[in-house]
Amino acid sequence: MAEMKTQDPALPPLGDEAFEMLKAEAETEWLDAILIEHPQLARMMIMHSLLVLGERGSGKTALRHALVQKSATLPKNRPLVVVWTPDLPQGNLSETEIVRAYMDQIIAACAVALLQHIAKNYIVFNAAPLHLRETLCAILQRYLPGDPELRLYEIEGQVSAEGLAFAKDALTRPPRSLLKADASQQTIIRMLAECVRAIGLSRIWIVADQLEEWFDLEMQAMAESLHSLMKSLALFEIAGFEFKLIAPREFEKYLMQPSALTIRRMSGFPLEWDPEQLVLLVERRLAAAFGKREFPLKKLAPGKSLLGYLSEYGGKFPRGWLELIRPLAQAYLRREMQRPFTEQEFQELRQENPLPLRHDPHTGAFMLHYKPLKLTEQPLKLLSLLYQRRVCTRSELWYLALREFDQVPHREGDKNWEEPSVWRGNFDTTLYRLRDQVEPNAKAPIYIVSADHGKIVLKNAL
Repeated sequence: MAEMKTQDPALPPLGDEAFEMLKAEAETEWLDAILIEHPQLARMMIMHSLLVLGERGSGKTALRHALVQKSATLPKNRPLVVVWTPDLPQGNLSETEIVRAYMDQIIAACAVALLQHIAKNYIVFNAAPLHLRETLCAILQRYLPGDPELRLYEIEGQVSAEGLAFAKDALTRPPRSLLKADASQQTIIRMLAECVRAIGLSRIWIVADQLEEWFDLEMQAMAESLHSLMKSLALFEIAGFEFKLIAPREFEKYLMQPSALTIRRMSGFPLEWDPEQLVLLVERRLAAAFGKREFPLKKLAPGKSLLGYLSEYGGKFPRGWLELIRPLAQAYLRREMQRPFTEQEFQELRQENPLPLRHDPHTGAFMLHYKPLKLTEQPLKLLSLLYQRRVCTRSELWYLALREFDQVPHREGDKNWEEPSVWRGNFDTTLYRLRDQVEPNAKAPIYIVSADHGKIVLKNAL
């Protein structure tokens, strides 16, 4: 069962802000206060190296926040959590060069996390053996990205004056190190793993996230480059060094290619939620929005109807459910409601906020919000062309979608011309079937709408 925290009644209501973005990276100021712990979080924490694959909106960044938050509360064996956002190496690089570029990025991310840890835990750092302390300072000076002085300014508000002084000394003292000047990346990583144990930590976690920004740019190149990293020996066979990659589901076919090396080193894990967990997640956010200690679904609308609506159209992902709740919560706030919406009010709000028609470009499937549509062959052809063009004439839909010709003939004598009286009945039947398979009410369509001049318009589609 997911862990449910208690909303502090003294906290001011978040209002519309609770449903404004629905992206964890934009909610960092208050997200930790309402996080619902994924039931498999404890298992994820003890896995040596882990690949979490999730759909868009499944809570990948929130999971990363939960991993960071949970690790900070461990009474012992705490890891150094290094959040790494991979940056695709540029150029025509070999697999070995790609791995080296990523290892440089990882060591740099470790340096950023270590600087902050030293500043916050300077007493433990100062008690570490001299040879490891000096070596760690030398690694920081060599690999810390950006301007050292600005890095100190970056953490100044988070640490004490004494801690900041130790961090500054670590970056400015004459470097001394156990490492040779040309030490390999593998050697540096092994040394980092040894050094963190000397300053009160058990191991290093590399938590990689925010890969969706590459989704529409260079997804395949990013996924294949990360697969090269996963196959390498350097990171996955070093004691005290663990890798947790949180990636979009679309990366799966690249990252989980059959490979003995990959399979041996990474445990795949789908990021999915049960309905009970999603209910808790929604109720926590509603409570935060309204400034309440708790806010069960039945206080918003008739519980059976609302839960059925969320379960049918929200999918298995937090964002799917939260996007459905958002217009209801906003209306509740706007009207300053002191009671749940009635069944009639709930249905009216549903009509005012039609579900978006979605399309998965990778599978070709269509969905009403996150509910897959079961389309037969001919209606699917119509909808695919409509989705692509948004507005089509009946002739375009007949010739291009159903007949699959390259162009539309306009008059008798044109190539592939067919008398409209011959095909119009067949077309109208297929159009009716499409509406019957998509529309909540085929007699009052809100998605496949007839317009002037014989045109068909697709509305409410993303």
